[in-house]
Amino acid sequence: MSYGCLYPHAHGAIAIEGDILSAAVAGDRLVKIRVCWHKIVDQNDLQKMMVVDVEQSLAAAAESLVEKFGNTRNLVFKLRQARLCYYGFHDAGKASKLFLPAWHFRFEKDGRLYHKYVNAHTSEAINFELDIANAHRKEKE
Repeated sequence: MSYGCLYPHAHGAIAIEGDILSAAVAGDRLVKIRVCWHKIVDQNDLQKMMVVDVEQSLAAAAESLVEKFGNTRNLVFKLRQARLCYYGFHDAGKASKLFLPAWHFRFEKDGRLYHKYVNAHTSEAINFELDIANAHRKEKE
């Protein structure tokens, strides 16, 4: 018999997306281990800790979904989850990773899940073109 253990990472009770420790055990042997864990370097700036209301961010997430699908007729999504998290941006070639406080929305349409992240400081949907150079963020070593 095999089983797994999963440990998510959080900072100040807010989940860090993508950070996880997991282990798979079969009998008395450790079969597989996966580690993605980062140390958070805190910035003690209260203004940077302020986030917008979830309702305001939900509108941005819904608008982003409409843009993705293009056709708004018969476009019905069910909101399954909304939670505050830290969204990690990989900075290729560097030892650090940038974290942005974000609202994570999980929608369902026709049995398929769609995830949308919205910048919790600006209520702008996060996408690959987002310029994070000026974003208020957490830094990770």
